[in-house]
Amino acid sequence: MQKCSRCMLPANYRAITFDEEGVCNYCRTYEELRPRLEDFDHLERLFQERIEGARGKAEYDALVGISGGKDSSYLVYALTEVYGLKILTVTLDNGFLTDFARDSVKRVVESLGVDHFFYAPEWSIFRECFRSTTRTWGLPCLACGQIGYGLL
Repeated sequence: MQKCSRCMLPANYRAITFDEEGVCNYCRTYEELRPRLEDFDHLERLFQERIEGARGKAEYDALVGISGGKDSSYLVYALTEVYGLKILTVTLDNGFLTDFARDSVKRVVESLGVDHFFYAPEWSIFRECFRSTTRTWGLPCLACGQIGYGLL
């Protein structure tokens, strides 16, 4: 099966095409967008504008998903300590959440003093999302993102 010569995405990935060099359309699109994606000063200004547009408009300035991993934990830190936002954090409990992850989430939210809740939808919702993402993408793990995105 053909794979992208850069990112290794396979030919059966949804909506993928390859050019004459074997590079996929996703990599080519990234190449086109790269200058904008790496203009960090401009991106910081845009982010600051968004923050100021949201600050103080509701009880919380933002709703942030946190898994207990380093990326989401740092995001919670940065939004509260660097940008001074009042945030509400949420963790999607998909039935596979480990005690380690749960404990990590609790440590982060307690140490930063942010409000948090664990969200555990009915299993029937997960089952339907697992079925849908498996049928569409061949990847059941996308279901959690689908549910989490809907939540946020």
